[in-house]
Amino acid sequence: TSKSVRPNRPFQILIVVLTLITVSFAAVFLLIEKKKSEVEKPAEEIAAGWLQFKMGEYKQAARFFQKVLDGVPENSEARIQALFGLGYIQWLKQTPYGEKDVATKLFNEIIVKSPDSEYAAWSKLALARMKHMVATGETPDYPTVRKMYQEIYEQYPKKTAGHEAFVCMIGIYLASFTKEDAELAKEKLDEFIKVNPNSPFISSAWGLYACACETLGLKREMLDAKLKELENRLRFLVRLSKH
Repeated sequence: TSKSVRPNRPFQILIVVLTLITVSFAAVFLLIEKKKSEVEKPAEEIAAGWLQFKMGEYKQAARFFQKVLDGVPENSEARIQALFGLGYIQWLKQTPYGEKDVATKLFNEIIVKSPDSEYAAWSKLALARMKHMVATGETPDYPTVRKMYQEIYEQYPKKTAGHEAFVCMIGIYLASFTKEDAELAKEKLDEFIKVNPNSPFISSAWGLYACACETLGLKREMLDAKLKELENRLRFLVRLSKH
């Protein structure tokens, strides 16, 4: 009979120990790498990204926003802000020829993940503007764009983005220079001004009201509206100077 081979116990123990050491080192390495990728002050990184954006340094701005995107929790507000920054870069880096498909995807992700936030409202406004701002020689689909602006205002009537969408929508109505559209614009502006006297866009609303009155031949109302526009612009500048 052949002799039975005894297992080499010391060797097996050595293999187990080495395996445990390797796993431990790997775990520590992964923990360190995760810690390195975390962003401790995402607000500062986002602010730096917008600063680079304003300077036209889109690649640098994208790096700051991407760093936040990779280093904050999935459902955090900072992630939403970083997505918004990246969306704007993709859209505006070569306006109106930017990466609109990529920007649309990013803006829609914000709308799905945070539908009631300010960033969702601004994302919807950006999507409408992308339809509105077209290449030279092209004509926007005005009925579609006007409807998009209207829906944004109806969904976000108390948000700044909603008010800007309203002003953009009225601008499209008045661009036709027809009395029918001017009447409709004037009616909508009457309601907007009554409900939102302190809107950041109140002076713009009065300016558009004056344009509507001009188209309709209402000279006295037009002059009154222009004065209201001027008053509100001055009031805004005074508030701005105090900050």
